[in-house]
Amino acid sequence: ESFIIRKNVEKRILMQPSFEALRIDPALLLPLQAMNIESPTPIQAEAIPLILAGKDVIAQSQTGTGKTLAYLLPTLHNIDQSLKQLQVMVLVPTRELGMQIIHEIEKLTEHSPILAQSLIGGASVSRQIEKLRLHPQIIVGTPGRILELIKVKKLSMHYVQTIVVDEVDQVFE
Repeated sequence: ESFIIRKNVEKRILMQPSFEALRIDPALLLPLQAMNIESPTPIQAEAIPLILAGKDVIAQSQTGTGKTLAYLLPTLHNIDQSLKQLQVMVLVPTRELGMQIIHEIEKLTEHSPILAQSLIGGASVSRQIEKLRLHPQIIVGTPGRILELIKVKKLSMHYVQTIVVDEVDQVFE
């Protein structure tokens, strides 16, 4: 079952739930408070419950409405922290976006055992392969670099349960 969410600035949900009401892992709430994020945006309020429930979601909203947190919070929530295997892959069209997302993940998981890694073109392949030995649970990468590492059998997709394609129109170009 798939859901398509489209939001524009004019359309608002009158009763915004809290992150607590959305059942986000309490360990993720402290970093949100540190970032001065107190309540979910409309796109987050709609997408988070669907993603937590394991539904396929296509979310479209204007820049600056919180789409990244709309998928990161439930995705990080669903990671099995005891499993030291890659569980989540986020595909991005550019290095810059990949680094922004990794930075957000690092802020959200600062006091958590979740490991994240970027796999982007233009960075040292050998260093990325070395860091993969730490067994990150989530990777953020460009399609070319991820495909390259899969082909040389340095990246296994066997345990991946969630794939996010950020800016899907640009990635598929």
